Amino acid sequence: MYSLPIPRADSLRAHPFVWLVALLSTIPFITIVSTGLENVAGWFAPQSLNDLWLSPWRILTPTFVHYTVGHVFTNIYIWWYFGAKIEERSRLELVVLFLLAALAGNIAQWYFSGPHFGGLSGVTYALLSYCWCITFFYKTNILNLDRALSILLLAFLPLSATGLFGKFSDAAHFTGLLCGAILAVGKYTLSNYTQRT
Repeated sequence: MYSLPIPRADSLRAHPFVWLVALLSTIPFITIVSTGLENVAGWFAPQSLNDLWLSPWRILTPTFVHYTVGHVFTNIYIWWYFGAKIEERSRLELVVLFLLAALAGNIAQWYFSGPHFGGLSGVTYALLSYCWCITFFYKTNILNLDRALSILLLAFLPLSATGLFGKFSDAAHFTGLLCGAILAVGKYTLSNYTQRT
């Protein structure tokens, strides 16, 4: 019987950055449920470039905004699944990947759809592509990736882009995939260069 992996008992101690992001992702959701969407307005991307200049952190904070139970728990689970694998090897790599994918994905989504979006899924797609590219380049499944979960996530991309299942942050998803692949290529190229010198 197929079952998805679950966090180990020591996961909080072993993966502190993963769980920090998970905690930050629950705060806006709890606020929305308890007091209403208008009370997380400060977490959304700003309306204009001028507003962004006054509050630059707001290009990052939409990453933590989720609207439904399914939205927040799905994103946190996928973030944990891939993020923990990366953090076990290098916390710095995970932090860089998170920041690059969140910022680039949010800027892309803001450009294509305006300021009203949210979610961690752009980052999770960056983690997916990063992990799979690392597996491909190094010819090893040391990250022990779940093939079925990865295929499901990739299959969801064209489906979400059709708009038949609601509105999704498609620009952030595809930008995240690209960010993960770029960082994986950079890591592989740098490691090869270091070995030769």
